[in-house]
Amino acid sequence: MMKCMRKYLLVLFFVFVVVVSVGSFVAVRFRTAPPPSLRKTTLQLNWVPQAQFAGVFVAREKGFYREVGLDVEIKNYEQDLDQTRAVAEGKSDFGISTGTEVIVAIASGVGVRSVAAIYNTTPESFISLASSSIRSPADFRGKVLGVKGGNKEGRALYEALLAQAGLESSEVTFKNLDYSQTVPEDLANGRADVVDAYRTDETYQMEKAGLAYTLIAPETHNIEVYGDTIITSPALIAEDPELVARFVSATLRGWEYALSHEDEAVEITLPYAHADYTDVSLEKNILKESIPLVKPTRGSVVGMMHYAKWNKAVRQLEAAGLITVGLVDAKDVYTTKFLPGE
Repeated sequence: MMKCMRKYLLVLFFVFVVVVSVGSFVAVRFRTAPPPSLRKTTLQLNWVPQAQFAGVFVAREKGFYREVGLDVEIKNYEQDLDQTRAVAEGKSDFGISTGTEVIVAIASGVGVRSVAAIYNTTPESFISLASSSIRSPADFRGKVLGVKGGNKEGRALYEALLAQAGLESSEVTFKNLDYSQTVPEDLANGRADVVDAYRTDETYQMEKAGLAYTLIAPETHNIEVYGDTIITSPALIAEDPELVARFVSATLRGWEYALSHEDEAVEITLPYAHADYTDVSLEKNILKESIPLVKPTRGSVVGMMHYAKWNKAVRQLEAAGLITVGLVDAKDVYTTKFLPGE
């Protein structure tokens, strides 16, 4: 009797161990951990949403921001909003702003810093009709130079190109152009002789309109400046460097993914795209043309910045009379502390 009872208890114990073990495995294997609390943060765009910002949309939709504990609100472009001031005043944690805009803002006393350069070369360029005699900045004398939407970067680069060509601002006519007409229409209708334009999309529009054109790119005339950069405030860098590091790393990861998965990146971007940018071919063209401008030089990583390039941009803006000589130290314009390998 005792022997049977012992055997019975052993069987019960074995069954108990098996049940507990299986239950523990199932609990571990299929348990859904409570979602971690996400830190809400904001990013202010400097233009309407489209493939120019593909890496940001990819980082959001592929979960790269969530993986580093961030819930990122992407704030759309507002025509009368200065994104550098919005960031400096804490209305947005981060922003997208060109290298030229950052330098001019800092010279004006706006507290911002670039923490990563997305576009190693600015897409901002200048277009004239091929039928005109305008082939270089030296041909700007006496011409009407169109500045789309009063674009600060466009105006600044015009001034830098004029200075490089030995021309004075008084020798040209600057004209702010609204968005009631496209760049091809501005040129075809004679609103301006030259118009500032992003080579990533507005050259596509020129070709689609059947207009032969001349493209004047700043870097071909020794004007070198970063395009879109990620900016934040010195205050946020000091108060929450971990937040800045997480945001930068996830955004750069998004861009690296977009560069190697172009079609998928465009598919991800389209739901965000402004009504003027829903043409799939246009979006593919923007990303395709952006890739060589985003990819870093000298075997560096996406986002990397260099003192020599920032300093050259500062000196050129000084030469163009856009900022006071000696007012801006290039070291105060950016930081690489949040970039890979730094």
